[in-house]
Amino acid sequence: MTETWRQLSITVAEEFSADVQALLLAEGALGLEVVDDETRAVPEKPFVARHVAEIVATFSSGKSPFVPLFQRGEVISYRWGEIADQGWEDRFRAEWKAFSLGEGIWIVPSWEQAQFSMPSDATVVLYLDPGLAFGTGHHETTALCGRGLVHAVRNYGRPEALRVLDVGTGTGILAFIALKLGVKDVVGTDIDHKALEVAMENAKVNLCDDRFQVTDAQPDYAGQVFDIVVANILSQPLIDMAAQIKGALKPKGRLLLSGILRDQAEGVRRAYQAQGLLHLQTEEENGWVLISFQG
Repeated sequence: MTETWRQLSITVAEEFSADVQALLLAEGALGLEVVDDETRAVPEKPFVARHVAEIVATFSSGKSPFVPLFQRGEVISYRWGEIADQGWEDRFRAEWKAFSLGEGIWIVPSWEQAQFSMPSDATVVLYLDPGLAFGTGHHETTALCGRGLVHAVRNYGRPEALRVLDVGTGTGILAFIALKLGVKDVVGTDIDHKALEVAMENAKVNLCDDRFQVTDAQPDYAGQVFDIVVANILSQPLIDMAAQIKGALKPKGRLLLSGILRDQAEGVRRAYQAQGLLHLQTEEENGWVLISFQG
């Protein structure tokens, strides 16, 4: 039997887009698509700013509407619909195209691999099929973490000696960036078993499954420690898991945290400083932040 999924299409004032995205993810959204003035604008074509964002969030079929969201003043309109697995796949294939995260990182849909022409600036090329896992790479937090990983790996020492932990691996994008940069191996954790399946399939497509492992265990499981830990989830889970994430980081190791809104950054920073970590810097993109620490 074909599995169905629920989709929430919601229109909000653009200034509240990041807040609503964070709430949707916290409520269990499997993935988000966002269309706003930035994505509507096409170079050299007439454009009128609308100052609204249209967000499409996909949930499992058993998810019930969450009334508090609809009572928020920034929500202009919303509607629910249903799609089957095939509908999800068809839409991604039609709309998802190759794009760059910066720092020479290119994300290419797996179905475009054969015809993809390598750009001159490409240093890392990933071929991905998002399936039903969150993580196509379009979100600001993925771009922030991806670029942060490039700097961390290149500045740390010999990449081939580094071990990396990707907390909340999703489709595996961040894990594969690290692997393509030449690190020794990566462990990806996620509480969503579907995400772990998708990540392993993507690892095979990118020919790096021999150096990639997945688990649903806590970050500090089995006493393993890593040179670099990246966690792109949400602010409250990051705070709740501060001790476990710190426990997975080697002394002098590098920690990258995202999935955090601007006004949540201080709370996350304090939680990790309380674990004895040194705050290095906080970067921001469209209201989302990346916080870097040293062990």
